Amino acid sequence: LQLRAGPETVMVPLSEESKRQLARSGYEERRPKSLIKINLMSKKMETDRLSNEVDVVACVAQIQKLGECLTAIYLTDETGLALKITRNHSATNTDPFQLGNAKAHLVVSFCNIQITAFDEIEQCATGTWGLFSCKTNRIDSRQEELDLWCHSQCGADTIGAVCARLEAGIPMIGGLSNRHQISIGYILAVFEEDGCRDSQRIKAAIDYGEAMPLVAEFPLHLIHRTVALLQSHELREHAQHADLLNISTLNAYFQNNQKLMHLSFQVESCYGGDSPTLRITQVSLANVDALSRLLMA
Repeated sequence: LQLRAGPETVMVPLSEESKRQLARSGYEERRPKSLIKINLMSKKMETDRLSNEVDVVACVAQIQKLGECLTAIYLTDETGLALKITRNHSATNTDPFQLGNAKAHLVVSFCNIQITAFDEIEQCATGTWGLFSCKTNRIDSRQEELDLWCHSQCGADTIGAVCARLEAGIPMIGGLSNRHQISIGYILAVFEEDGCRDSQRIKAAIDYGEAMPLVAEFPLHLIHRTVALLQSHELREHAQHADLLNISTLNAYFQNNQKLMHLSFQVESCYGGDSPTLRITQVSLANVDALSRLLMA
């Protein structure tokens, strides 16, 4: 129900009895949701479904440009949990979240944010900036409390850790779900499964710091991407044609040009007593500086 009031609308305070009746009926006064509640809401959401709009007061951890017309802002608070809000905007809009110049350790109050499905890779709640979303200049006790925390040593350490995890590509809190995994390591070798000559069934052995290497399916298009990241023009030209893909050449290059990689995996379903199969879904160069800051935190 949406009502509109005009200059002649008569408004009187609710009586105590009316407030009690409202409380008994299940009415909840609208107020900013905590990041704990928002994360729980996001985890219950189905993919591509929108929930009710919520208000939130939190501290800006990071802003990322995802495209010419798409920007994401990451919010956090004392819990270390995060909310990622994305907004589509025009290419000329350089400040889509109306933050002005002061973007570091800034407490913001946003209204009417649409919560979406939990991001299992980044391990954070997600939301979108809708038609009625806006930034408010609300000043209340929660905002004052967060402002003090943001500028404290504890706040700086927590926000710094959140930023380092985002930049390093490491899950925010509690690790990944059973369906997704992330590893930081070196690609030791690639090989064809059981001697099969099918280029779509190549596997990779990855040194991720344990006694035995991690083995995962390595899709051909991601091999091409890895070669491009390693910046070998000769090998890149060679790998563009699947029928010319030479395992020995790839292995020689991986062994002689090691770079620390960030790899995302999906756990493929298995049957009976079979071990689950890992499939690489994303590959990028690891952010060594961010990893160092995270380990030193």
